Amino acid sequence: MGIKKQVHLNKVGNYTASNFKTLDGQDLNTFSDFQIPYTNMRTDISYKGQFVKCKYSGSKMMKINELYYVEDEHNVSKYYAYNRSSYTEKKFKIRGINNLVGIHNFEEISKSEQRSIKLKNLKGEKTKTGDQTRKFLLYTDREKLAILIELLTKILVDINNIELLENHKLDIIDLILRKGNKYNMKREDIIFFYDNIRPLLAPYSDIIK
Repeated sequence: MGIKKQVHLNKVGNYTASNFKTLDGQDLNTFSDFQIPYTNMRTDISYKGQFVKCKYSGSKMMKINELYYVEDEHNVSKYYAYNRSSYTEKKFKIRGINNLVGIHNFEEISKSEQRSIKLKNLKGEKTKTGDQTRKFLLYTDREKLAILIELLTKILVDINNIELLENHKLDIIDLILRKGNKYNMKREDIIFFYDNIRPLLAPYSDIIK
């Protein structure tokens, strides 16, 4: 009885190769031994000016499996007072994101994919990256509604504290867009939830469009 080939899935385990097929239906048992190239980020090389893929995100600003462009790199020193030790962590300045992000959040993409992206850019074709995703779209519907109610509450407090011009109508959607500009919302985002926030506007129906 011959030796059965196995497939090792990182952080999952080992499985018989016959359980898997390639995307075109070929049996993995027919292939020579192989491994997928190591894709973890390295600290000894520079990724400035390259695209990287998000593999972990604890932030609403990033989506897993999306591409991001590295504008710059920084070595950030951290010090532990309890044992008087320190270490340096490499972080990326990602296009479209203000805070520095640790490299452990990303993985490399292949050189061929990097070249393909650069060729597209030379041809004037736009590469879709995670930093082009509007921040508001990264939240769940429940979180979106909570954000809109919070913004609306702040606006209504402002309205109560200003002297309104006679016959002047306020565009409440425009006010929400201005107050929540950091979320990069559009009018259609607010209109979708408008029925949910309408009860809060009832006392102001004479001054709100």
